[in-house]
Amino acid sequence: ISGSVGIHQISKEELQRHREAGEARRERLTVEQYYGSCIRVLSIGASFGETALLKGEPRNATVISVEPTELMVLEKEDYDRIIKAVEAEKLKENLEFLSKVSLVGNLPIVELTKLSYFLQVVDIPINVSVLTVDSTSEGLFIIAKGSFKVVAPDPERPGHNIDVALRGVGEIFGLSAVSNISEAFTIRSTSMAKVYYLPNNDIPGALSPEVQGKFKALHASQIKWQKSRIDNFIQVRQTSAAQLSILRPGKTLRKGQRPPAVEAKTAAKAAAKEPLSSVMPTKLSLIHI
Repeated sequence: ISGSVGIHQISKEELQRHREAGEARRERLTVEQYYGSCIRVLSIGASFGETALLKGEPRNATVISVEPTELMVLEKEDYDRIIKAVEAEKLKENLEFLSKVSLVGNLPIVELTKLSYFLQVVDIPINVSVLTVDSTSEGLFIIAKGSFKVVAPDPERPGHNIDVALRGVGEIFGLSAVSNISEAFTIRSTSMAKVYYLPNNDIPGALSPEVQGKFKALHASQIKWQKSRIDNFIQVRQTSAAQLSILRPGKTLRKGQRPPAVEAKTAAKAAAKEPLSSVMPTKLSLIHI
């Protein structure tokens, strides 16, 4: 209702050692040394404790107020009667979807559940530029519905753009949030879309360092592949222009034959619409340690 709290996590082994050492050790250590690092701060309107209630397991985190805080408490019996069925179905749907996303689908169920807890659902209207060239994303985006096109400035025609690729359900963008490499392209919605959004501040708590490393590697590969795609597009266009200049005025085409420029343009359009995942592998095996 007011104030804010911090979510702290520590390994079960370390927590057990603290408990065995008794209160004397607790008094010597700081909050983070005893309860683990703060992985998230929740403010007005946020809730906590539902994961343990849903799964019927002991809590896996400690919640500590960071300022005077007023809370509204819902008892377990009331939660089970009013909310549990709805939240359980929502969690089930989220886990089923995430298990099919190539970069995170191999995570253990505990890690996948934790990631689901951090994700926010965002609806995006058509023709909205979610990311722009030279920007750094404020979070990761997983496409749950709709599609987005990858657009780059045309290096030969100022003020014009090149459609580089089309991204659909299950694909991830905004990797600059992890890699700290500026976006090389603009990402624009081509339809009404829904995404799962993971803000920058929540990435350390939601994703292990190993998984973040996989995201960094993917971002570098994406940039390299997309730039090569632009080079190919320009090469095709230059070739078609050269062929068109060779076609002398007055020369007629055979029946059914299209001008070389038309052929080249058609091929370039087909390449731009080809799904990113069909050309560059996005599935990386994730090893959770």
